[in-house]
Amino acid sequence: MPERDASRYTWMIVGGRETLRALRESSGLSQMEVMLRLSDAGVRIDQAHLQRIESGAIKRPTAATLDAILTTGLHAPYRVRIDVLAAFGYQLHWELPTFREAELEVKLNAEELTRTVWPSYLIDYAQRIWGWNRLFPRLLGSTADNPANAGFVGLTVLDILLNPAIGTHRQIANADEFVPVIVGWFKTMTKRYRQDPWFHDFLSKARTWPGFSEMWDQVPEGPQALLQTHTAVPVEISVPGLVKPLLLRPVQVPVALDPRFAVLHLIPMNVETQAVCAAWAAEEASRQR
Repeated sequence: MPERDASRYTWMIVGGRETLRALRESSGLSQMEVMLRLSDAGVRIDQAHLQRIESGAIKRPTAATLDAILTTGLHAPYRVRIDVLAAFGYQLHWELPTFREAELEVKLNAEELTRTVWPSYLIDYAQRIWGWNRLFPRLLGSTADNPANAGFVGLTVLDILLNPAIGTHRQIANADEFVPVIVGWFKTMTKRYRQDPWFHDFLSKARTWPGFSEMWDQVPEGPQALLQTHTAVPVEISVPGLVKPLLLRPVQVPVALDPRFAVLHLIPMNVETQAVCAAWAAEEASRQR
């Protein structure tokens, strides 16, 4: 946006520069130390420029300048970067979370995952699975302490539903009804990431799965897609040792500190499923004592 229009954002920008200064001071860093961090990383932003941003002499720094200060200079958390850039009128393009960031979110959300009495797991916006409670592996025919569960880390939900190399797709009892809805929802929700390398890598892999391309290519574009892919369809999962499939409703709850993540709960939808989950929860609780 041109500099002459910056006055429209004065109330936001004041908050942005104050947050930037407060963040630096809370980190115990001087402007010179921030500048040296930037210089060591090959980023050319001198101390005078940083001082002018914090004082308001520069009304609206470029998004690239702000992001460099926040990431390289201040090592700010993702949530803070979003808020500061938004205060200056910018929207941060979501970056795929790193393994380290995902590990941190698993720790931060451990309580929410463990207190539920149904299968729950942590995912990012690319639908990669990073952590879960003790009931989730049992849903897939495993046990909570099975070392092989580590193989699920980083897989996408669509891997679980469609990837023949994983094998869990055979447990989806209502696959013909449920899977196309999830594929359509994923295609619609990831529209803004279609130029990102991770998206191209995912799509290339997924098109090798039986049936994926047909479902993907049938998803309409535009407003019609939003209507079609927001249809609520529960999932029926066949679990080894159980006579009837479990009936569960996926409910996604965004993570407050980093909106790139969410906790997905699989909530029982009938008495039989509720009883199985309650029994599993009691067994796992006794093992933890």
